[in-house]
Amino acid sequence: LPQSLWRYPYGCTEQLSSTAFPLTYYDDPALSSGAADKAEVHKRVQTAIDRIIDRQDPEGTFGLWRAGDGLASNWLNLYALDFLIHAKAASYDVPDSVIERGYTNAEAIFRGTNDDAGLPGSKGDSAAYAAWLLAPVHRVDLGRLRQIHDGLQIQPTLVAWDTRNDTSTAADPMALAQIGGALATLGDRSRGINALNLAVTNVERPFIADWWERTTYWSRIRDASGILAVAAESDQLPAVRSLLPRLQALSKTPDALTTQEKAWLLVAAHAVTAGDKAVGL
Repeated sequence: LPQSLWRYPYGCTEQLSSTAFPLTYYDDPALSSGAADKAEVHKRVQTAIDRIIDRQDPEGTFGLWRAGDGLASNWLNLYALDFLIHAKAASYDVPDSVIERGYTNAEAIFRGTNDDAGLPGSKGDSAAYAAWLLAPVHRVDLGRLRQIHDGLQIQPTLVAWDTRNDTSTAADPMALAQIGGALATLGDRSRGINALNLAVTNVERPFIADWWERTTYWSRIRDASGILAVAAESDQLPAVRSLLPRLQALSKTPDALTTQEKAWLLVAAHAVTAGDKAVGL
C-alpha cells in the first residue's frame, strides 16, 4: 500500500493528503515498504504539506486545486487539516497559523455556520469529523456532543442523524466513531463506547446510493479502517475488536482501492499496532 500511494501521480487536496498522510508514519515497522529513503520520504511529505497550505484562504478553508476555488467539501477540508495536524506532530514544518485557521474553520463547520450548501447528508458527518479534531484542543462543547449522541435515530437497518427537522439522514460509520472518539477524549467514555458500537453496527448497513456520499468518500473499507484508527487513538480499541477480521475480509489488492481506502488502512495499521503490539493488522 505505501508503494501504491507513493506512485500515485495526481494532486488535488484529497490526493495529496491521502498519499502523504501514511508517509508521516514511514518509520513505523508496520508500514515498512522500501519505497524510498528517509530523505526522499520527508521531501515528498513536506512538498504535499506546502502545496496544501498554499490552497488555504484567510478564513482557514482549503481549495481543491487552489485557494478560493470553492470545490472542496467541508469533509475534505477537515481531512486536509487532520493530515496537517498529524504531520506537525511528526515534526514536519506546518506553521501554527495554518493549524489555527484550520481549527477556526472546523469550529464553523461544527456550528453549522460554514455548511456545504445542497449536501443534505454531509452536514452531520462533517460536524462529527470537526468534533473529533477539536476535542483534543478542547474547542468543542461537550454538552452539544452529548445532544448529538442522544439524538441519534436507531433504525432497523442503520443509524441516522437527528436533524431536528423531521428528516434524518444516514450517519457514516466513521462519523459515528468520531463522535465517540470526541466524547471519550472529553471524558464521557460511556457515550463514546456506545457511539463506537453503533459505528461497528453501521458498517454493515445497506449501500445508500445518495450522490452526496461522494463528498465524504464513503466506503465500507474506508469506514472500517477509520473506526479502528479513531478507537485506537482515543484508547477505546477493545470496543471495536470485532472489526479486525471483518476488515481483513473486505480488503482488496492495492490497485483496486481508492486513495482514501489506502490511506485509512495504513493510518489504522499505525494506530492499532501502536496501541497494542499484539494485534495483527
